[in-house]
Amino acid sequence: MARAMPAARSAIGSVWAALRRRPSRTSLQALARFPGWIDGISLNDDGMFIHGWARALDGRSARVFFSYNGEPYGSVVADAYRPDLDIGITGSQYVGFDVPIPGDPASFDQKLFEANHENGLSLGPAGEFLNWNSPEYFKTLEGVDLYSSPISKVAFVEITSRCNLRCVYCAVSQPSYVGEDMEPDLLDEVIRILKAREVGFISSPT
Repeated sequence: MARAMPAARSAIGSVWAALRRRPSRTSLQALARFPGWIDGISLNDDGMFIHGWARALDGRSARVFFSYNGEPYGSVVADAYRPDLDIGITGSQYVGFDVPIPGDPASFDQKLFEANHENGLSLGPAGEFLNWNSPEYFKTLEGVDLYSSPISKVAFVEITSRCNLRCVYCAVSQPSYVGEDMEPDLLDEVIRILKAREVGFISSPT
């Protein structure tokens, strides 16, 4: 059954498709070499994610299996909407995926990361993904005072890293993982500063 798409989303996708540059024959051949691609790394409200796409199989979204440094790292169904992709190459526009960066993003080595289509073939690593430089990326964040932002309205404060879940993509699932709690004095100071900044909502993600 075809997936329903909100009218606004459909309109945005149509505009994007009309405006985007038509791929050259060379780029189309490059896309077709792999059953999908690891596009790059992005930051959103939930953390840092590796994003990409995997070719649909007979009209359905495919599952992608991940590993890092030779160890399995879980899997996802590639079903996110990607209006930027050519349906003639991908088989569908619901072929995108996002997966959290394994471990500490500051020490992530993309050469150790692998993604495999459910048909057994490896996804191709795009230049943007291979050229991502974690030390340079985090260097741009040095000295940023998150407390001083005049537009911050929500704060997520991790008061403990102990978790009773064991998600396969999270460091907590590793046998050597040891959780820690925030010192009470530090928590009091964080709350004092956030209240002074009139942050209206404070929550713990764990």
